[in-house]
Amino acid sequence: MDLLITLLAVAFFLLMPGLPAAMLLRLPDRLATLVLAVGVSLATNLVASYVLLRMGLLSTATALVPIALIGAVLLAVRWWRDRPRVAAWRPGRCTPVALLVAGGLFAWAIAVTDPAEMNGYGLISVVPIPLLLALAVLSVLGPKGLVGFAVVLFGFPAAIEPEPFPPVAWTIASFVDYIAVYGDVVPYFDARFSWPAFFAASANLTDAAGLPSAMSLLAPTPIVLNLLMAPPVLLMARVLLRDRRAAYLAPLLFLLGNWYQQDYLSPQAVALVLAVSAVSLLLWLTAGSPGVPGAGWRRWIPVAAARPGLGRRVPVAVEAFVLLMTGAVVITHQLTPVVLVLWLLVLQVAGRLRHRGLAIVVGVLFAGWVVVGAAEFSRRNPGEILGDIGRLRETLRLAVFVRIDGTPEHVRMQLLRVTVSAAYLLAAAAAALTRPRQLVLAGLAVAPFILVALNSYGGEVMLRAFLFSLPATAVLAASLIPVHRVATACILVLAAVASIASRGANQPFERVTPADVAASAYVGEHVPATASLAQYSGFSPYSRLGPAGPRSSFLLDDDRCLTPGDQTDCALILRPDWILITEGQVAHARLAGNGPPDWAERLLANGYTEVFRQGEARVLTAR
Repeated sequence: MDLLITLLAVAFFLLMPGLPAAMLLRLPDRLATLVLAVGVSLATNLVASYVLLRMGLLSTATALVPIALIGAVLLAVRWWRDRPRVAAWRPGRCTPVALLVAGGLFAWAIAVTDPAEMNGYGLISVVPIPLLLALAVLSVLGPKGLVGFAVVLFGFPAAIEPEPFPPVAWTIASFVDYIAVYGDVVPYFDARFSWPAFFAASANLTDAAGLPSAMSLLAPTPIVLNLLMAPPVLLMARVLLRDRRAAYLAPLLFLLGNWYQQDYLSPQAVALVLAVSAVSLLLWLTAGSPGVPGAGWRRWIPVAAARPGLGRRVPVAVEAFVLLMTGAVVITHQLTPVVLVLWLLVLQVAGRLRHRGLAIVVGVLFAGWVVVGAAEFSRRNPGEILGDIGRLRETLRLAVFVRIDGTPEHVRMQLLRVTVSAAYLLAAAAAALTRPRQLVLAGLAVAPFILVALNSYGGEVMLRAFLFSLPATAVLAASLIPVHRVATACILVLAAVASIASRGANQPFERVTPADVAASAYVGEHVPATASLAQYSGFSPYSRLGPAGPRSSFLLDDDRCLTPGDQTDCALILRPDWILITEGQVAHARLAGNGPPDWAERLLANGYTEVFRQGEARVLTAR
């Protein structure tokens, strides 16, 4: 019964009120109807949750009841019109026997895998033969095995672990749980609270699903979010590719190329779904209508007409819903709106928009939010917004070269990640040069890399740029896949193995062990909120925001430790009251090439006492 309630709550968030609204428009394309339904539902829940949060009225009843009433009214209007129902989207018949075999092999692989045996090569070092056979079976199915690929690629790493991961997802869950309890954010605590719509909506979802904590959402979230990306990527491919078979391969290639692990319970993952949905709907809206240049300066910015057969009201309604999605993106994440503006500029220059200035409107919305909605963040962190402009060499060093370091095994896995991303870009470039009329996709693929010149984003900007370019590069790469079924299956199985290896490269230190959870729980129970707590790195499930509010905590690898010597030297200079060491931190130090760390032994010899130990997880306090 609890599972049924959870599934119904998730379905509500994904389909209400978007599905009734999309059905009311009677779009001639069932796939566009699905993309619009999910996009409108997500955007409505995000915007409504944010508004209620700011009004101090956030609760499941105040957020969901109005949305349910709106959906009911739209359904009633749809029924009153007595139009033929829009049929469910069916990507094609699957082979039940093959899926059953793949499912059995997947279950077998989970049963025989021990994540504790991972070495420097990460997840691929413990992947058993049954999982590879399951991938081979799904590769033979091709696009019909899309859901199976999503479950295997994004479900296997979580299914074999005793605890959800990565550690940053625990931080996000703690933010959501705090809002669920107190109905508000903590002022000045974290930059992400300046874009709080996602946290408020997730708190509503957790409550509506009857879950005790947002932690229960962590394990299945990557599967769900990657499946939500499939329809907009497929819609983009169907609009821009002539080959329908290649179009159905595009979402599959997106899943296989998504090793970036930004699809945990997070604002950026939901914002990406909305941004790609908005772009694909705008492309669909003007499909078959070439841009018409205007007079004077307008000749450089052509506009397109709506696709035939939509009438006058439907295009306006679709554009209004797209504007709602862009507004939700603006209040959800700090980086995605910039990419969305770049994508809209590409569509504008290519003559794929009905109106000039949409990119400007979204840009103004985002600038207004940074100045007003995120005013405190902008005032306290002006350098994080524009401080990296002109520092391209340093940005590239932080984004690429610093990350390719450590033991020989770990370096090889990081190079594999670079190779996979480079292969997608090369395939996209080849398709853009050899296939006619693919300049729009090429522009969508290249535009995100402008971010590299604007901001380092904490050293992650290159990773985020590759992720933002992946929907377009996957569509372009799909047009190069040969028609031959055996050749397609071979390419897919190789891509699947590379995907699992790349995605799991950092799992030895990104995994969360029961010992880590126990040590973090000990700290939460015994360390006063005002006491200073230090950790060696962020690979820990401990969150600075506890159930009772903020807690004092810092990392021994941040700016305050730019002192001669290593992190333990820093700890002995700063003398924090407590120090938390997790197994994830120890595994990261080993893969960084520093050998087995002797942190605890040195601390114990210099005035610290060990008060908790389980495995390699320890808690120490100053004597």
